Amino acid sequence: MKLKSKQKTNEFNPQTKALRRVKSMGFKSLFSRKKKSSPSSAAAADAPHPAFAPTHSRSPSFHSRAQIAELDQVFKKFDVNGDGKISSSELGAIMSSLGQPASDEELNGMISEVDSDGDGFINFKEFVELNTKGIDPDEALENLKDAFSVYDIDGNGSISVEELYKVLRSLGDECSMDECRKMIGGVDSDGDGMINFEEFKVMMMTGSRYTDPHLEGGLECGTTMAASKMLLASFTAFRPLTCAASASYPARLAPHPPDLIKWVRREGGFVHEGVKIAQDSSFGLGLVASEEIPKGSELIVLPEHVPLRFGLTESEGGDGVDSVLDNLARQVPEELWAMKLGLKLLQERAKTGSFWWPYISSLPETFNIPIFFPGEDIKNLQYAPLLYQVNKRCRFLLDFEQEVKRALENLKPNDHPFGGQAVDASSLGWAMSAVSSRAFRLYGRKLPGGNYNDIPMMLPLIDMCNHSFNPNAAIVQDQDDRNMKMLVKVVAETEIKENDGLVLNYGCLNNDLFLLDYGFVIPSNPYDCIELKYDGALLDAASMAAGVSSPNFSAPSPWQKEILCQLKLDGEALLLKVCLGGSELVEGRLLAALRVVLADDKETVQKHDLNKLKSISAEAPLGIANELAAFRTVIALCVIALGHFPTKIMEDESLLSKGVSDSTQLAIQFRIHKKSVIIDVMRDLTKRVKFLASKETVATRG
Repeated sequence: MKLKSKQKTNEFNPQTKALRRVKSMGFKSLFSRKKKSSPSSAAAADAPHPAFAPTHSRSPSFHSRAQIAELDQVFKKFDVNGDGKISSSELGAIMSSLGQPASDEELNGMISEVDSDGDGFINFKEFVELNTKGIDPDEALENLKDAFSVYDIDGNGSISVEELYKVLRSLGDECSMDECRKMIGGVDSDGDGMINFEEFKVMMMTGSRYTDPHLEGGLECGTTMAASKMLLASFTAFRPLTCAASASYPARLAPHPPDLIKWVRREGGFVHEGVKIAQDSSFGLGLVASEEIPKGSELIVLPEHVPLRFGLTESEGGDGVDSVLDNLARQVPEELWAMKLGLKLLQERAKTGSFWWPYISSLPETFNIPIFFPGEDIKNLQYAPLLYQVNKRCRFLLDFEQEVKRALENLKPNDHPFGGQAVDASSLGWAMSAVSSRAFRLYGRKLPGGNYNDIPMMLPLIDMCNHSFNPNAAIVQDQDDRNMKMLVKVVAETEIKENDGLVLNYGCLNNDLFLLDYGFVIPSNPYDCIELKYDGALLDAASMAAGVSSPNFSAPSPWQKEILCQLKLDGEALLLKVCLGGSELVEGRLLAALRVVLADDKETVQKHDLNKLKSISAEAPLGIANELAAFRTVIALCVIALGHFPTKIMEDESLLSKGVSDSTQLAIQFRIHKKSVIIDVMRDLTKRVKFLASKETVATRG
């Protein structure tokens, strides 16, 4: 089953119209400028519209030194490499950081409409010309309304210092609260500490009385950097909750996301100077050492406010979760805990000025996991336990989609947890996949008894460490001595060589969980296993195939049933799932059951502790003949399990050699590894059978 998404826009959301304007008008729309087609229209544009008549003006000439310096500063924000020209890639980077990625075709089109000399770039002269043309009054008024709505996060008709700070910081701007306060103070004519729409128009059209410390000589800005920043930021608002789909190395939500390392440092965190983000041929994007790093070095330290978690209370450093989101989270079963945090992630993804946008924008826009496989590739897994889990998750997402829709019906725009956007099964699946593949369960709030509760958290930057069963780094939690708040750290467990990836151990997981949650499988995974159901009739058939006469798994004797009840393989508290492979080779409960049911002597069995009967290292506790019968029965079970796969390994490898889609490749690799687990169990037990049989022969001859 493939979950398909329909990207929906919200008609009542003014921010949607702003986004559409960017797409339709191109580069110029970032500055609300429009070239005139005739001298008469240009002349008309020179006359100020009544709505924008300035109440004061610090510089009547647009070409004043301060205004040119202001444009120079804005130009430099685009001209990343400092070569005096804005390229399409630099424009793309800015738009992506604003949450509005554009295709190469769109970027080239935006450049060409401004590029008067036809060199494929925008130089400073062209940039100034763009920003010194007349304003289309009606269009500018509409743009200003849209821009104002972006910053007026709570919809109360005023922009507070905190709202301005949140949006600018989400853009990666290193402004302080004090600077935001000064920006607002420059146009706050009524002295209420906020900007209403009339004051906002003044700020955008004539400038504030804020002296920008970043300009040479501390120039007072006519058009002000504050206004330019706010106008640019007005197009960050609408971030569609797009769906997930399969891809080898999926793109980020923003093609050029903000520098995550700089963001973590700016928020008071620490990142070792030898750690960088780089592409890895095996894992995709990850963290790599750019120099040799000694064992014991702190690699990353996140302050308490940086991890993303669900439902922070005020005592935990948050504002709590709105009731709609909280009620939805209560409907999520514990085994799908990732969906609960996923709701919070979706809320932050949709939110204008989200504190976590620099992090969220770097998340993959697709996840190559089975719930998003085409139906044929779900079948290609050929493994019933995983098929059950995939179908279970798909059913949950489809059912939960309806619950979410019911919860969002008739909500006022300001009460909508996802900014008025529709949420479907695919976007829910994206969020659940993002969390399950990247979150860590760590200590949260300290409980009265002195222990800590266990809280899932998304750890920006840290979650870019890839997996290894032989990690060179580990996550630790520590308290900050200055404020006693919890810090999350990554520490080097070994010496890390230059160009080595930073890897953590995600856990001793089988390939079912790696594929379900992370979208990859690990060859020769020592913890991989196959699941079987303990079934008396199946075991009788396997035993007879192994040469055991008259097995009684379907009808064990009362004393055997008593032991099977202790193993939870009979009676009321049943746990019939048993495993082959992994660290135990044969799950202890299954091995003990085989030994007990294949034994005839009750007294001999009762001499042994149940733990000994579970242990494969306990050599033939009930005798060699009993052990041979047990092992041969397991080998026969393996043969039956292999027979449930429609294809053989050689056929699978042949399919892979022909070239297949990413999801097909993953499905085939998964089933190859499952078959390999079964074959490895058979080989190991066959060796044990040969060894025991030789001992039995020697004992008989002796």
